[in-house]
Amino acid sequence: MSTIKTNKSTVKHTTFRQLVELILSRQTEEGWGHQTFTRQDIHKAIWVAQGNDIETYVVRQGNYATAIKSWTDDEKLLERIDRGLYRLSDNGFKFGMGTYKEGVKLIRTINEDRLKARRKAREERNNLPHFKHAKKFQHLVGLSIVKVRYCTPSERDSLGWYNSPIILHMSDGSLMFPQTDDEGNDGGALALFNDRGNLDCAYTI
Repeated sequence: MSTIKTNKSTVKHTTFRQLVELILSRQTEEGWGHQTFTRQDIHKAIWVAQGNDIETYVVRQGNYATAIKSWTDDEKLLERIDRGLYRLSDNGFKFGMGTYKEGVKLIRTINEDRLKARRKAREERNNLPHFKHAKKFQHLVGLSIVKVRYCTPSERDSLGWYNSPIILHMSDGSLMFPQTDDEGNDGGALALFNDRGNLDCAYTI
């Protein structure tokens, strides 16, 4: 069995060292990875890591919740198996087995990997068509409609259209109107959908 390296430490590192000791003391032929412990075991480990005597331990349901959530959701040092039941991840085991210096290096690597993963996910999301192309039209945000009318017959004829669409006069002086296609071959209808689920249509004439 490997010996846990000890040196300078922190509350977090000391907590995980205790959890490693706990599961190694219970180790079976299935190996340490199958060993679980309770949320209260974590609370007790934190309590002792803070310099308190285990004999004076009192239940602290909410006080350690933030740390446990971070170790589980962010750094992935813990894995939640069931309600109030946890086990160490591979990184959690390495963190508790190594020295403080090795632990700092491991946590730094975990945080860097997490940051890279978030950055990659953000880039992939921003490159999705409905995000990527919407960036080109953010200048429309904040504009208001100051006038609504229909395309006049003379405007329609000058565009070579058969249908007259609705025209929206915007607060910056620009006009907005629907077309049947990207090339502007004819005027088009505009769907109007509100937050109450009502659908209407600004049809052509």
